[in-house]
Amino acid sequence: MSPLDDLADVLCRQDPEMWDDTTDPQPAVDGCLYRCKAYNACRQWAQTQPADSLVGVIAGEVYVHPSDRKPRRPRKPKQEIA
Repeated sequence: MSPLDDLADVLCRQDPEMWDDTTDPQPAVDGCLYRCKAYNACRQWAQTQPADSLVGVIAGEVYVHPSDRKPRRPRKPKQEIA
């Protein structure tokens, strides 16, 4: 059971899909930071979770599923010093 389960007035319960949108997360980030009464409890909970298990906007942070992350550019091979 999450410590947030007993908080009925958290914003993410009112519009859950808004918090899953990582393509345009700013409205959800602003909601977390400026309007949600559970921000501190949510942030404390999120810090106890493995980062790769979180997806969406949680406590004002944007978490993207590892499979949805942009691939990194390959490193250039090191040049040998003659």
